Amino acid sequence: MWDIREYRESDLESLLECWKRLGRDIPYFFPVSPRVWETCLLHDASDGEPMFEDLHTVLATDRGRVVGFVQYGQPRFAWDERGKRYRNPQIGVVRQLYFREGHDKAGEALLAEADDRLARFSRTHAFYHALGMSCTAHHGKLHHSQRHVHRLLRRQGFQVEHKNVYCVRDLECVPLVADSSVWIRTTAETKGERFDIWLGREPVGGARVRHVDELTDGFTPDTAYLSWIGVDEPFRGRGIGAEFLRLLVKFLLGKGYRTLHTDTATENWIARRFYKKLGFQEVGETRSYVRAW
Repeated sequence: MWDIREYRESDLESLLECWKRLGRDIPYFFPVSPRVWETCLLHDASDGEPMFEDLHTVLATDRGRVVGFVQYGQPRFAWDERGKRYRNPQIGVVRQLYFREGHDKAGEALLAEADDRLARFSRTHAFYHALGMSCTAHHGKLHHSQRHVHRLLRRQGFQVEHKNVYCVRDLECVPLVADSSVWIRTTAETKGERFDIWLGREPVGGARVRHVDELTDGFTPDTAYLSWIGVDEPFRGRGIGAEFLRLLVKFLLGKGYRTLHTDTATENWIARRFYKKLGFQEVGETRSYVRAW
């Protein structure tokens, strides 16, 4: 019989093993050191700012073995419909909810625990995209392989809010640039780099890359995550984005990276065709959810 209780420091090893086991089909569950994983789980930050006002982690155990867990709380910030970040949002967030398939009753009990504590909010989000753990490159959505979790959320009144497609590319298979008028300028950031795209002497766009090895304590030395890319509207349709990506590949290969991850909205067919043309493989749909009373 399973038991529901708060996470304790002594649970670290068993909970990490549960997370790895449940996420073996999730491409953004990167290998990570126990020390960094616990920090991301309990004390995570975004650009140096704590992500949650309060955050609770509750386990479901069966004869002492962790079979699932839920994380929930109130975030310190969120994003409005225009993508602008604002502080002190009056929303509840189920940050993570994972449980072994066939243990639906444990999953229901975990979600009920979160619902009880988040009842003061008129709106609750689940798997809020940018509030995922740092060691998963902040990709917080639910991967389509977790169908049993999706079914539970839908039964409990959650609606799918946003859908993304997750993409992975083997960098060594991307043709490199021989000659180009496009060039890039890099700026180091916390756990990554910003790239400004230039056409001759004119800036025409930008991108941001997270170095996953810096997020996982060196456990993923060959992986980078393209979290954002954009070409200014007057310069679109001229192959600048593709040329930039090839330059980026050359840059990342020079740093020892071999795999590039990214994601885009499911309905963004322009971006999906762009990534497919450049050799990215789609490896699953991911979803975020919302429920309003």
